[in-house]
Amino acid sequence: MKDVSSDLQRFAFERYQEPGVGSSCLEFQEAGFDVILVLYLVWCAEAGYVLTLDDVVAADRRLSDWRRQVIEPLRSVRRLLKTADLLPGVSLGPYRDRIKTMEIEAETLAFESLASIDRRRSDPLRQSAENYLRMYSAFLGRIAPEQALQRICLQLPRPA
Repeated sequence: MKDVSSDLQRFAFERYQEPGVGSSCLEFQEAGFDVILVLYLVWCAEAGYVLTLDDVVAADRRLSDWRRQVIEPLRSVRRLLKTADLLPGVSLGPYRDRIKTMEIEAETLAFESLASIDRRRSDPLRQSAENYLRMYSAFLGRIAPEQALQRICLQLPRPA
C-alpha cells in the first residue's frame, strides 16, 4: 500500500510541475474542484484503473470532511497572510511558510487516503482521464474549465 501511496504522491508532484499543469490545476480549484482529486483521477487513468461515477463520488466523499475541515481552512489562512497586514511591523512570512507546510502535509495525507482505495485495472487500453474528470464535473454539478481539462489531459502518454 505504501508503494501505491508514494507513486501517487510522486505522480501528483511531478505532474503539477509540468508546463501548464499547475496553472490548469489552479483553474480547476477556482472552478470549485478539488485538485487532489483531479490529479488522482488523472493518475488512475494513466495507471489503467477502471473507475465508475460511483468510484469518483466515493473518492470525493472520502476527502470531503478532511478537505472542508483541514485543508481549506489552512489554505484560507495562508492566502490571508499573503495579502493582509494583520500585525503591522511583524514579518508574517515565516509563519505563513509553516502554514503552507502544514497545508502540503494535509494534502499528502489526502493522497495517502486515496491511494488506499481498492481499484481494478482496465484492459490494456488506458482509461481516459478526460472521462474521469467529466464524471467528477457531473457529480459536482459544475462545468470543468475546458482549456484546463484539455491541457492536463494532453500531458498523458499515448498508448503505443
